[in-house]
Amino acid sequence: MGLPKAFSIVVLYYLGCFIVFDIAGALLVTILPEPGGYRLNGSPGFGSMALYYTVWFVTGILSGAIFTTAGRDSTSNCLLVQKYPIVISAMALLLSAGLIAAFYFFGEMNAHGYYVPGNRYMTYTFFISFLVAHIVLSMVINGKGKYKV
Repeated sequence: MGLPKAFSIVVLYYLGCFIVFDIAGALLVTILPEPGGYRLNGSPGFGSMALYYTVWFVTGILSGAIFTTAGRDSTSNCLLVQKYPIVISAMALLLSAGLIAAFYFFGEMNAHGYYVPGNRYMTYTFFISFLVAHIVLSMVINGKGKYKV
């Protein structure tokens, strides 16, 4: 497998993981109670900002883990990527920075919701947890596909 094909596969996996887990997180955030909201009987709600941060933190971790395993498995035929797995990490970092910059450019991070990319801090939580999960899992996986602790 050539390097351009490996790069395109990694980009597709990155965008696929981002889109799928962003939709899943948005659906989950939609059904959660809002902080300061009220229940149907008029008593105070039980929603909190920590709940929303937890949703985006967990979806970022799951997205990063799936991206890492799928990206490494699908590029197993590319010798350069297998010899230097930092290439996948560098691409993930560049793609994340590019998406955040695009969200800023289009004004998506100025909204006051609890969604990614609507809320600036929720977006940072998602992407940082994505990158941390990717880096930790990449460090755990040995070059031969074995796991070591």
